[in-house]
Amino acid sequence: AWTETFPLTAITSILNDDLHMTPGNISEYFAITFLPWMWKPLYGMISDSFPLAGYHRSPYMMIASLGIAFSYLAMAFGVQSRLSMLGTAFLVSACSALLQLVVGGFLVGVVQTDVRNAAALQSVVNSSQWCGSLTAQIMALVMYARESNRPGCQLA
Repeated sequence: AWTETFPLTAITSILNDDLHMTPGNISEYFAITFLPWMWKPLYGMISDSFPLAGYHRSPYMMIASLGIAFSYLAMAFGVQSRLSMLGTAFLVSACSALLQLVVGGFLVGVVQTDVRNAAALQSVVNSSQWCGSLTAQIMALVMYARESNRPGCQLA
């Protein structure tokens, strides 16, 4: 999804400009940070086997969302080295994969209990994702244009 890949523009800039990583180092960085996406079946087994406060999905959604938010804040304000950047990016990736899995499982559960409204629910989910993506894109475009010193990037 666009909202998951958009930060890569800024992250690549940090890796190149601030942390002075070579293209080979950047490839290794992304290979390591995308590993948690392969572990989604494990996240599913954990959330199904170990309910928190009696719930299998909701607490994991909250934990993953807070983990993503904390990681991005740490990345924005606390990253000073390659290792700290790798650690925060790895946590973002792990929490994002967990969140995607539990939200999908939550929606499947809702649809199973209310089959008649399944299409409406899917429409609301897709609309919400697209509206969030569009809002993030517009905000990022304005912020990037304001912060950029390149002549061709300024908005009129």
